[in-house]
Amino acid sequence: VAQYVAAARKANLDYIIFLDSDDVVHPELFTICVNLCENKGGDFVLYNYEEFSSGDIPQFRQISCDCIQSVDEPLSYYLDNGFKGGMSAMFVRRKMLEGLSFLRGISKGEDMCFSFSLLPRLKKGWHIRIPLYFYRRTEGSLDSGSLSLKDVIGFAEILRNLNNLYLSLDSKTYNAIQRRWFPKVIKNIVKRGVRLASVDD
Repeated sequence: VAQYVAAARKANLDYIIFLDSDDVVHPELFTICVNLCENKGGDFVLYNYEEFSSGDIPQFRQISCDCIQSVDEPLSYYLDNGFKGGMSAMFVRRKMLEGLSFLRGISKGEDMCFSFSLLPRLKKGWHIRIPLYFYRRTEGSLDSGSLSLKDVIGFAEILRNLNNLYLSLDSKTYNAIQRRWFPKVIKNIVKRGVRLASVDD
């Protein structure tokens, strides 16, 4: 997390994506996203996210006009489509990230908190409805397995921060996140199960 924050702040570029060192992106991702934002207008591009196992090779599909859709209300779009991937599935103008940071001390869900903190800032963008980001699934990764007590406390902190953020916005936006997204997060935490563990520093 710390390296993401430092890199985003120091980057002398117009656009940012978040890419883990062992993941893979479509070879045309940068070209198509820059062209959309520069030539058609917009501050972000969403794209589908797909997992693959270590040892496998991701399958890249051809990007065509038929798979590109405009997005005018990104928060509603996220909620309506059950969008997955967080910041890993978003190409965004660097200026839109100014003042945002990841929650420190949280190892699960911090990217989700960051992306939902960013969404209210975004206005016009695009969605490429095929996988352009490929997440390498490895045994023992941070987001696999059950949740520890520390993880649950971390998710509670995420919900508290997002609740305060959206509460400061208009009531329609706050109601949308409170009624349509918060329950899904809580349900997912319960579904994955909780294993009691000591809280590490």
